[in-house]
Amino acid sequence: MLCIDTRCMTFNQSTQAPTDSPKSPLGASKLIAIGALALGAMVLPACGDLDFDFSIGEDGEGDVETRTIELDGDFSAIDLATFITAEIEVDPDAPASLTFATNPNLFNNLEVEVESDRLSISMIDVGNADEARAVIVVPSLSEIEVTGAVSAHVTGIRDDISLAISGASSVEASAADGTTIDNLTAKVSEAADLDADDLQAHNAQIEASGASSVDVNVADEVTGSVSDASSLDVDGDASVDVRVSDAASVD
Repeated sequence: MLCIDTRCMTFNQSTQAPTDSPKSPLGASKLIAIGALALGAMVLPACGDLDFDFSIGEDGEGDVETRTIELDGDFSAIDLATFITAEIEVDPDAPASLTFATNPNLFNNLEVEVESDRLSISMIDVGNADEARAVIVVPSLSEIEVTGAVSAHVTGIRDDISLAISGASSVEASAADGTTIDNLTAKVSEAADLDADDLQAHNAQIEASGASSVDVNVADEVTGSVSDASSLDVDGDASVDVRVSDAASVD
């Protein structure tokens, strides 16, 4: 606990600070502030022991448990945040469901919400966890957004889909057997990664930036832009009409 005892130092409020001088790179007011900080550094040890806690959140305790999370409503879009690992299965014959595995005490830090056809999952105020894994089943899926070092594996895609991937996250996406979707839209940024080699599409609109990596499998046309040392790898016979800038590459 940080202790600051006002008895350890006093200030004379009648003292006036000299006017800042243009000859000094640090004005008098700045020097006073620095002096106060230095004085505080000298005085604080006399107030008692200092105990600094720099932890960023609660650490996981106990053996990992897997629990079924009740969902309040249907959804066809999914948002994931904060170092979650997710297995997402699109199954038109199955009801929507969610199970989550983590340390028992961290279920209090798990936030799950279904609103406006969108499932949102995040971990709040967590330092370290032995596991933070979501298994999601959804009858249909049109959109995924992930950020904050999330890793997601999506299987069984049957319809057009939009992907937004950022913050060093990664998504591996594949279509249902024998399925080629019409349109894939992906925005990949901030050192994120999209592996969609097994997600066959007729057309793809790709925006990649911030040293990100995108692999797609497209039959007809790929459009969009790639910048900031990002890379786009196109499999299939598609024509490619993509703007390339700032040390980016398209293969």
